[in-house]
Amino acid sequence: MSSISVIIPHYNRPDVIGAAIQSVRTQTIEPLEIIVVDDCSRPEARQQLEQFSGIATIISLPRNVGLSAARNYGASKARGGLLAFLDDDDLFLPERLEKGLRYLQQHPECDAVGGGLTMVCGSRREYWGERVTRTVKLTESFLYTASMVQSLLVTADSFWKIGGFDARLRYLPDFELGIRFIGAGLRMDFVAEPFFLYNLRGSNQLSANWRANLLEQLLIVYRHRRLCREAFGPSGLARVSSFHCRRYGEMYGGVLGRSLWATGKLMQLATGEAYPSWNSAA
Repeated sequence: MSSISVIIPHYNRPDVIGAAIQSVRTQTIEPLEIIVVDDCSRPEARQQLEQFSGIATIISLPRNVGLSAARNYGASKARGGLLAFLDDDDLFLPERLEKGLRYLQQHPECDAVGGGLTMVCGSRREYWGERVTRTVKLTESFLYTASMVQSLLVTADSFWKIGGFDARLRYLPDFELGIRFIGAGLRMDFVAEPFFLYNLRGSNQLSANWRANLLEQLLIVYRHRRLCREAFGPSGLARVSSFHCRRYGEMYGGVLGRSLWATGKLMQLATGEAYPSWNSAA
């Protein structure tokens, strides 16, 4: 048995959480514990969680606190020295915990390790993530999510050293965590292979609301503007903002996307280019 506590927040999705728990139970190494944090689901959804009480610790919150706060609460109750997180509609790949644990054992100077994901959309599967295993730099953490939360394996000490996830954020808490983590002088490495299956379930998913994601991303960059200027120079805030505007504009197209891209391009011409990919980051 490993020293890994796996935390799964849950909210009104009893139809999918069973598969998520099963993907933890069938890992090639056994976690110390599975903690399911129910974020004040409907009574009938909460009642269905009882079937897992023999294999997981079920924690019921008296009021809805949101995804990040639920993760933090689960982490505060964890007994393991290492923390892993899984959303209730995603699945760990079978060797996800073993690969993360082995990497940390081989690199004791690391405080956390992350990895890529396999995006599942109907019958289509696609790897998302960096192609080179490496230590994530501060510059990179402002441009891309250092590690999605579902592929993160982090020491409990370092997680609490930076205060866990920012409970104020509805979108992109893992993006913000990576900036704070690396900005605090902690080391996070990225393993260039998938650690979990990410299920894209339609337009109602938080990640599908790209306008809100972009606004949250720009807000996060602004909140950490001191670190941003430290990483990119005096015009760092504008350089990184232009990068995200152009990236979202390219991804989503249309009149709004083209306008967004043009705005970002003008900012880039005025302030300079941020690093376009991890492989060219300083």
